[in-house]
Amino acid sequence: MKEENLLKKLWGNERTRAGLKLIIWLAAIFLVLATMSLISHFQSPKNSNSKDKTIQTITFENMQKELLNNNFEYIYNITTNNINLKYHGKKAQNQEIGLKQSTEGIIKYYINDNTNYQVNMSEIQPIDNLFAIINSDFINLDYIFNLTNSLTPIMKTTTEIKYNTIINSKEYTIDIKNNLENITSITIVSDLENYQLEFKNIAKITISGPSDEI
Repeated sequence: MKEENLLKKLWGNERTRAGLKLIIWLAAIFLVLATMSLISHFQSPKNSNSKDKTIQTITFENMQKELLNNNFEYIYNITTNNINLKYHGKKAQNQEIGLKQSTEGIIKYYINDNTNYQVNMSEIQPIDNLFAIINSDFINLDYIFNLTNSLTPIMKTTTEIKYNTIINSKEYTIDIKNNLENITSITIVSDLENYQLEFKNIAKITISGPSDEI
């Protein structure tokens, strides 16, 4: 009875009645928000799609296949018998265009279906000495990967694999690096030879013809 009389007394007072209404109103809002939060929690998927939990791993074999599609920009710095050469170009399927830099100067070259041409302004002329003094196997990705896939690595991390091998009685070290998405470089080194192959813009190259810019 005393509690009822106290409640009636408080409700009868205009100031306390306003305070009680505010408390009831806030309690109602809290209850509504708490209910909505619970509903949202139980309706949302706990795993939010399996792809959010599963990170696809790009394997070294995938990186090899991507590079073997022959669509990339490259820089080849080569030293052989104290002669320095640089090839900067791009490949797209059966076409290739680039610049060769040597002690004789710089030439622009174009390769189509394994035929080599020198580009002079708008004209192209067949040439047979584009890779004359280098070991062309060491810029041939099919050859390199067939060789390394048959070898046991001497060092292997997530971003680098290194091999030792003997070719024509010479010892070579082959070092292949990647950025977890693509192979970025291949280095082949012996006492008198150094082939540094760098790759970028993989699967992003288009070539329309010999007049393209490098």
